[in-house]
Amino acid sequence: MTYETWKNEISVWQLVTDLKVDKQALAVSLTRTGNAWDVAIDVPAADLAKADGMAKLITQLDKAFLRDDKDKAYEAYKNFDTFVKTENLSMSDYIIEFDKRYSKSKKYDMTLAEAVLAFKLLDNAGLSSRDKQLALTASSDVKYTSMKSALQRIFGERMCGPSEITGNVPSITIKQEPQPPVGEISVLESACSAIIDTTCIRTRTVCGENWFKQLLERTGDITTVTSSRAFKFGDGKVVNSFMRATIPAQIGSINCKIETEIVKADIPLLLSEASLKKAGTVLDLKNHRAFMFNIPVELEFTSSGHYCVNIVKTKPEIQN
Repeated sequence: MTYETWKNEISVWQLVTDLKVDKQALAVSLTRTGNAWDVAIDVPAADLAKADGMAKLITQLDKAFLRDDKDKAYEAYKNFDTFVKTENLSMSDYIIEFDKRYSKSKKYDMTLAEAVLAFKLLDNAGLSSRDKQLALTASSDVKYTSMKSALQRIFGERMCGPSEITGNVPSITIKQEPQPPVGEISVLESACSAIIDTTCIRTRTVCGENWFKQLLERTGDITTVTSSRAFKFGDGKVVNSFMRATIPAQIGSINCKIETEIVKADIPLLLSEASLKKAGTVLDLKNHRAFMFNIPVELEFTSSGHYCVNIVKTKPEIQN
C-alpha cells in the first residue's frame, strides 16, 4: 500500500485500539520493516514511550516517505490514463475500476469534460470497431453516465458470446448478462428474426428449440436432419445440437436459405460470422440498418443490446 494509505489505517487503528497512548508508537514501530524500520528505529525509545510518541514517529516517517502533491497527482494521473480493460476483466468490473481511478485523479483538479471522459471509457474498453459503434448507438447522449449505462447494458458481465467447440480448439465461455438475460428476452423479441451479435465469433449459426418451434408456426415445414455439434454457453455447460435445419428465409427482398444447428437452450437464432460474410453484411449503425446482399435492410434494436433482422418467408396462403 502507499504511505498515505498506511497513515490513514494507523489513524483508524488509534481510534479503536485499547492500547494505552504511550504504548502505541512503540507497537507501531515494531511492525515496520525494511527502510521504514531504519527510519523508525532512529527515534529514541524514550521519545516513543510518551503521549506524543506517535506524533514524533509519524513526523520522522513523513520526512522519508511523504510525497509532495505533485508526485501524488502524477501517480493518480498515470494510474487513470494508462488503465485499459484486459481480457480477464468483465465489463462491469472494468467500469467500476475506471470510475475509481478517475475519482482519485479528480482530487487533484484533473476533471475531464463529459464527452472526453465518455469517449475515453469507450476507447479503453477493449472493444472492436463494430462494438464501439454499437455502444455509441445505444448511448442516449455523449455523457459519461450514458456511456457507462450503454456498456453495462450491452456487455455487462459478458466476456464474449456462445461459441462452438470444434476439435481441440479451446472454447470461449461467457458469463450470463445480468441485465437483461440475452436468452429469454431476445427469444421473445426476436421471434422469426435473426440476431446479429457483434460481441463474439461463431463458426456455425445456432438457435434454440423454442425459437425454431415459433418459426415453424409461421413458415410451415422446414427440412431437418439429425446433428450433434457441441456449444458452450454462459453457465459453462456443453450443449449438443440434436438437429440441423435449412430455413427458407427472406432478408429484405432477397430469398435465401439459412442453415442452423438447433440446441435445447432458450436462445434466438444467432447468425454466425460465416453466414454474415456470405451475405456480404456491412453494418450502418448510424442509421440502424445493414447492407446484406448489397441491399439496405432495416434493423431492430432489442433491449438486450443486439440488432436483429427479420428473416421470415411467410408460407403461401391456401386458395379455396
